Amino acid sequence: MVNVIYKKKGLKINAIWFSDGKSGDINENKVDFIFFHGVRDNAYKNAIVNLQYTLITDLEEDLDCIFKKINKNFRYHINRAKKEDTNCVVFNSDDLMNEPDLLNNFKKQYAIFTKLKGIDNTYNQAAMEKYMENGNVILTKAFKGNEDYAQHIIICDGINARLLYSVSNFRTEGADRNFIGRANKYLHWNDIEYLKNRGFQQLDWGGISSIVSLNGVDKFKKHFGGMERQHYNIIEGKSFLGKAAVMAKKMVGGN
Repeated sequence: MVNVIYKKKGLKINAIWFSDGKSGDINENKVDFIFFHGVRDNAYKNAIVNLQYTLITDLEEDLDCIFKKINKNFRYHINRAKKEDTNCVVFNSDDLMNEPDLLNNFKKQYAIFTKLKGIDNTYNQAAMEKYMENGNVILTKAFKGNEDYAQHIIICDGINARLLYSVSNFRTEGADRNFIGRANKYLHWNDIEYLKNRGFQQLDWGGISSIVSLNGVDKFKKHFGGMERQHYNIIEGKSFLGKAAVMAKKMVGGN
C-alpha cells in the first residue's frame, strides 16, 4: 500500500493507493481529506465518489503469455524497436531524489506534451515529493543516443504498480513519429518485464475513459491485453473544513 500525506493549497491530504478503503488504512495524523485511489468497492455515503474503468496486466502470468496477449502489430513494433537499438533505463525513488534533474526534465516534457495534446496537466509536485520519500516511484525512459523519446512514471508498493504519467517526445525537430511510437510501446513492454522480474503481481494501466466507447488512448492501452476492471476514487472529508468542502461539492453536482 502507498500511504503519504502532503499539503496542497494549504490543505493536508492523505493519499492512499492499493487499499481496500477500510479505516485501518488511514494515517493517524490529522488531515483535511483522505483520497483513496482505486478502491474496488464503494462503501462511502458522505464522500465524493468517482467510478473509473481501467485495465490490469496480471504479472503473475508467464512473460511469454503476457506478450502473446499484446496486439500483433504492437508486438511487431516492440521487436522492431529492439532491433533499432532503442534503450530503456529504470530509475527508482532513491535515484530520483539524488538526481532531481531527472524529474525536472520529465515535468517540463509532460507540460509540453499535455499542452500539445490538449489534455489537462495533472502532475502533482507536492504528492510526487512524498511518494519519492516513501520509495513509491519509478521513472522509466526509452532513448537512443542522447535523445529521450518516451518516459513513464509508475507509482508502486512492491506488489502493485500503476502507470501514473506518460509522455512521448514528439517535439524534437525532424522527429520520426513512427519511431517514437515504437519506442513508447517498447518502453511499456520493458516496464512489464522489469516489474514482473521484481515480483510485482499486477500493473494497472492508469485508467480508461470507458469500456464501451474507447478513445485513442484507451485503444492504445487495450492493445497490451489487460483485463477490464472498474474501481472507485474516493475523497472523504475529515476535518471540519474538509467535510464542508466535500458537502459543497456534492451539492453542486459532485457524486
